[in-house]
Amino acid sequence: RVQQRVAAPEFEAALQEKLDEEIKRHFSLITVEMEMKKKKQIEEFRRQRDDEERSKLEVEEIIRVNQQRAQEQQQKTAQAQAAQREDLLRERDMLQRSHDLRKRKLQQSSRQGEVTFIA
Repeated sequence: RVQQRVAAPEFEAALQEKLDEEIKRHFSLITVEMEMKKKKQIEEFRRQRDDEERSKLEVEEIIRVNQQRAQEQQQKTAQAQAAQREDLLRERDMLQRSHDLRKRKLQQSSRQGEVTFIA
């Protein structure tokens, strides 16, 4: 009796239908799993790309700040050198004036000595 039932075309059709449904279910699960993995990989790729872009921007900002600091330091150095040059020129000018004044005083005192001597 079981053999007749198993050999019947209805049983084979029902069994085939159940197998087809099970295959569809497994295929559907595999498809969902693949889509989830794909989505996860895409998200990971985007995250890595965003991290790389953020790192690149941070490095560019650090370089920009360092260049700005270097430029500011160069300007300060140039200003300090210019101020030092001006101070040296002023000091040189003052020394020259002082020297010239002493020279004139010596000349005047030597002239007065001559005048006194002649008179």
